[in-house]
Parts: sequence; C-alpha cells; structure tokens
Amino acid sequence: RVRESVARCGYCVVVASEGVQTADGRFLSDSGVRDAFGHAQLGGVAPTLAGIIQSKLGFKYHWAVSDYLQRAARHIASQTDVDQAYAVGAEAVRLAAAGKNAVMPTIIRRPGAKYRWQIGEAALTRIANREKKMPRKYISRDGFGVSAAGRAYFEPLIQGEAYPQYKDGMPIYTELRNVPVAKRLPETLTVQAPPPAVRAPNNSDPATDSEGTVAEPQAYIGLEALSMYLNEPFSAYRRHPWHGLEAVPADAEPGIVQAYIEMLPSDTVKYELDKDTGFLVVDRPQRTTATPPALYGFIPRTYCAEEVAGRCEHADVADGDPLDICIFSERLITRADILLNARVVGGIQMIDGGEADDKIIAVLEGDNIWGGVDDIDDLPPIKTERLQHYFSTYKMIPGKEIDIRVDCVYGRGEALEVVKAARLDYQNHFGHHGHLAQKGE
Repeated sequence: RVRESVARCGYCVVVASEGVQTADGRFLSDSGVRDAFGHAQLGGVAPTLAGIIQSKLGFKYHWAVSDYLQRAARHIASQTDVDQAYAVGAEAVRLAAAGKNAVMPTIIRRPGAKYRWQIGEAALTRIANREKKMPRKYISRDGFGVSAAGRAYFEPLIQGEAYPQYKDGMPIYTELRNVPVAKRLPETLTVQAPPPAVRAPNNSDPATDSEGTVAEPQAYIGLEALSMYLNEPFSAYRRHPWHGLEAVPADAEPGIVQAYIEMLPSDTVKYELDKDTGFLVVDRPQRTTATPPALYGFIPRTYCAEEVAGRCEHADVADGDPLDICIFSERLITRADILLNARVVGGIQMIDGGEADDKIIAVLEGDNIWGGVDDIDDLPPIKTERLQHYFSTYKMIPGKEIDIRVDCVYGRGEALEVVKAARLDYQNHFGHHGHLAQKGE
C-alpha cells in the first residue's frame, strides 16, 4: 500500500497507533517490559515502521512522535475540547471539596443527531485497568481510513476555534495562586477484609485454571473490594450480571451456557440491563402488542464485535452488546432478573441497522418437555418461526420504516461458534481478569 501511494502521489503519510499489531497479535512496539498489571509497555512504533519501509522498499523516510507535542498544543484545541476540559476540571474540584474519593469525572455523550454532552461521575473500579477500544465500524472497510460512522463521531469534537490570546509572541495563560488548603482525606485508609459471608466481586475472586481448579487468592484487597467500603452503590456488593458471572457454568456439559434473563413472554414493557449499575431498568413501553415468544436475556461475559461480525456475511460490524439468547421453557417462569442454565440448540442471524445482532436459541436445562432437544431441527418449526416474526416486527411503527432483516436460522454447531466468537470479543475488548473457559465449546 505504501508503494502504491508513492507511485500515485510521490509520497506516503503513515499514521499508526502505538498499539498496532501483527497478524499473530504481537505489538510492533512491544518493549518487552510489563507494568504492574501485566500490560506490555509500548513505545517506538514510528521508528519500527520506518525501518520496515526502508529495508523492504528502500524509501527515504522521516518519522515523528506526537507524544508531548500533542499534549502541549493548546493553541490548536477546539472550542469543544476547551469547554469540556474546563468542565471536567471544575467537576473534579467539586468532587474533592465534597470529600468524595475513588471517583472521577466523565463526559457523557447524549443520544441524538445533534452533538450534546454532560458531565458525569464514575467509580474508579469501572475504569482502572480496563480498555475501551475504538469500534471497528469507525474504520473504513479496507482498514486504511475513517468511515462515515467514525467521521460522524469525531467531527463534533473538533468544532469551534478557541485560540489563546498572545502577548510578545507568547500565549497568555491563567496563572494559579497555588494557595494550600487543609487536607480533606486521611493520610491512610484502614480497611478490614470482608467477612467470610461476603464474596468480593469480579477481579477479587480466586482464579481458576482451565480444569476448574481454584488457585490461591492474592493477598491484597483490590479496588473492587475496596469500593464496598467507600459509599459505592449497591451494585458494588453483588456480581455484575454482565461482567461478574461466567458464560459457562462450572462443571457444565458441552453446549450448556449461563443466561441472565431480562424479559418474559408476558412482558409488554422492554426491560434491559443498565450496563453501568448492573440493575434491570425499563427501556421503553412496547408501542405494539408484540411480546417475546420465549425468555429473553443475554450470556454473561460475551460481547458482539469483530469476531461475531466476521461470521455474518452481510454485516461489517456487530451491535456492541452482550450476546442475546432466547430460551424455551415448558413451565411458566414469572420473574426476570434471574440466572439459569440453558442448552444451546441454534440461533438466528439478524441484522439491525447494518449491525450483526445474533440471537442464540436455547432450551432450559432439565426441562421436562424441551430438555431433550439437542439441535434446532428437534424443535417444532413454529417455535423458530415465531422468533423470526417477533424480531422482524417488534420495532415496527405504523408509517415508519425499519432496517431489520433476519438472514437465516442456524443449528447448534454454528450457534456454539457464535458464542465462542462473542466470548473472544469480550476478552479482546474488556480484558477481564480470569480465564476464558473452554467448556462447552
């Protein structure tokens, strides 16, 4: 591609992230050093790429690293950037003055075509040691540019000019008086370990190997356990249904997954998990009479991104949510916000707004009627037909068009591959501590 650009234009500009990887997942700029969390320390991708270009193509080159230059470039900051920087700083002072700890200000992008934002607050336990990667849909199909979706996301962030005032050729900046104030927080924070009956969530759990053997717990209390003692919301005390549970139950037979239930066949209100708090919330009342034909929820520690989209012929991206699952049960289950084990028998490949949005089909483990079903062909056809009809029409509003298509229904083998892909997407995007169990795959 570099040779092609030089031949066409006489030059080529390569912009690369320090996180660029080879096909086998190795960082080009991996220094071989690891931080306290085990992450690779990166640096030097520019000279590495320059060396590759010079050795393979023989071209002359010049490389530069933004680094401190971009951090000091206040003179080209957008008005949006400046406004947000001041708002975040002011909120940080307000939080500190209020005596809050282990939190940080956030910028929340409001939904809608017009760019709107507000300042929020998040616990460090939701941010520290976690990655949020750029969605694949923001990158062009060939991997060498910004897509229309990416442009729509980034353009509002660079709007408005906010050049600083100058005097004698130098920018005029505000100077702080740096007046010391009395300390609000103690020098040290003494924390007692949780009593035996309290299970520390997520990363504080003892690790298990691929055979399910429990390893010795680490001899410290992590941020997530500490948050239980810092006036955190109730969600800090229980496992998060998405991040704090396993996709495959311990000692499960092949094909069995764990599911968190959000909706029942009788629900005329759309419920869904609030990803921040872990609580089940009302998303919207249904405008039509459509109700789900089966129990509806998702598989914990799954995420629909590049790997899931790669299995869909007519979509380049996935919907960026946990993997949905529909479960048939002979007995009436009368409440949501529960966990259950289900046997995967098939799935529906659905595309919603150009994004892959697969629905796994399963049966309740041990069900007296459906418990013996192993594959999609063992179900009466009317069961899958109702699911197809529901997902094709449940967003329909008279007079408005919807961009939903149900491409196909697939069997158990493909469904398990989709589950596997969604678990891999979760690992790639969230880097959750623990193991990616291979049971049931």
